[in-house]
Amino acid sequence: MNILFINTANVSEGSLGGVNRVSQVLAKALTKKYGIKVFLAYYYTNNMPKTQGVFEKRIQLNLPLNKDNFKHFLLENQIDIIHTNVCKRELWLASPQVYAVAQELKIPMVFQFHMSPMFEYKMVGSWERVKFAVCNRKPVKAELHYLILSKFRSVIGLFARFLLRKKYLLPYQSCETAVLLSKSFFSEYTKIAGIKDTGKFKAIGNALSFEEFATLDEIKQKQKEVLIVCRLDDFLKNISLALKVWQKIEQKPEFNDWKFTIVGTGQDFEFLQYYAKKLKLQRCSFAGFQNPLEYYKRAGIFMMTSTAEGFAMTITEATSNGCVPVAFDTYGALHDLIKDGENGFIIPANKISAYVDAVCKLMKDNEMRETMAQNAVESSKNWTVEKITEKWVKLYENIKPT
Repeated sequence: MNILFINTANVSEGSLGGVNRVSQVLAKALTKKYGIKVFLAYYYTNNMPKTQGVFEKRIQLNLPLNKDNFKHFLLENQIDIIHTNVCKRELWLASPQVYAVAQELKIPMVFQFHMSPMFEYKMVGSWERVKFAVCNRKPVKAELHYLILSKFRSVIGLFARFLLRKKYLLPYQSCETAVLLSKSFFSEYTKIAGIKDTGKFKAIGNALSFEEFATLDEIKQKQKEVLIVCRLDDFLKNISLALKVWQKIEQKPEFNDWKFTIVGTGQDFEFLQYYAKKLKLQRCSFAGFQNPLEYYKRAGIFMMTSTAEGFAMTITEATSNGCVPVAFDTYGALHDLIKDGENGFIIPANKISAYVDAVCKLMKDNEMRETMAQNAVESSKNWTVEKITEKWVKLYENIKPT
C-alpha cells in the first residue's frame, strides 16, 4: 500500500512539533511494521534539515494546485490513499482541488482535523500583550484582533459558526473519511459545518512520542518541579495565566522548595519572560527549545492552561513519564486523557483558585501524587504507537479500492 500525506509544511528535524511530529511517528510505524510506503506532499518549505529515512519521496504543491504535476506524482508512485493534514485556512480551501484530482484517479481521500472545533474562537488577548508589542515595536494587528475577540466573545460567538462554516465544510465534503481526534468533537464539528450526517467521522487519537514508561522507582525519585512544555503561543496556550497561577503558589511559603520550568519557544517567548518579571516570580525559569524528555522524567507535576487543544500530545508525554497533569477543561479530548482525581485533575475553565488548589494538593501529598503518577503511566498505554497505527491501518484497508 502506498499512502501520500499532505501537510501544511515540510517535515524537518527542527519543526517536529504538532502535526509534523504526528506525521513522522505514524509514517515510521506504518513503514516499519506494515511495510506501507509513505510519501509526503507539502505547501510551505523551510531551511531546516529534512528528516531522513521516513518518506519515500516528497513533492511541494502550489497554490493554486498544478493538477498535471500532482496527477503525475500520484500515478508515478502508485498512490493508493491520500491522507491530508493541512491546518492553515487557505490550504483547507485548497482541498477541493486535491479532491478533484483524487476523484478523477479514483484515489480515496482521508481528511484529518488536528484541533478541537471552534479553536479559532477560543483564542485570547490582553492589554498587557498589546502594550508590550507597542513598546517593543512588534506587530500589533494580531494582538488587537485577539483582544477584541476576548472582550466581545459573547457577541462574536453568535456569528462564529457562520463565519467558519465554509472552512469546516469544504474539507469534509472533499474526502471519503474525516478523522477527528476524539468522538467528543463530532457534534461541534457538524454544528459548525452545518451537516447532520456523521457517517464520515472516525475518531483516532495521537500516538505517544516516546516508547518508554516511568517505573515506580523513577516516580519516587521525582524532583519538586512543576513543568509546562509547549509552543510559546500565548493566544492559544494561555501561558500568561499559568504564570498567574504560579504567582499565587509562590506566595505560599510551604512550597518554597518547588520550582516552575517552562520548556519551549515561540512568538511570545520575550513577552512571557517580561511578564514573569513583572509578576516578580522568583522560581520560574524558561528553558527554551529543548528535548523535553529529561524534563518529563524529573518533574512531578505538569500544567496545561490552553484555551483549546486537539489531543494535547504533551499530556500523554507527561503521563507516560509519571508527571501528573493539571489542565483546564477547555476541550473535549481532555476527558479521553485524564480521569479527574485518578491520573490528574481537570479544572473548570478559568477557575484560577481551583487550579491553584489542585497543584498545591499534589505538592503537599507525596503519596497521592505517586499513586496518581502510576495511574497516569498506565492510562498513557492506551496511546502506544502500536495501538494507534493499528487503527489507521484498519481505516486504510476499509477505504482502499479493491
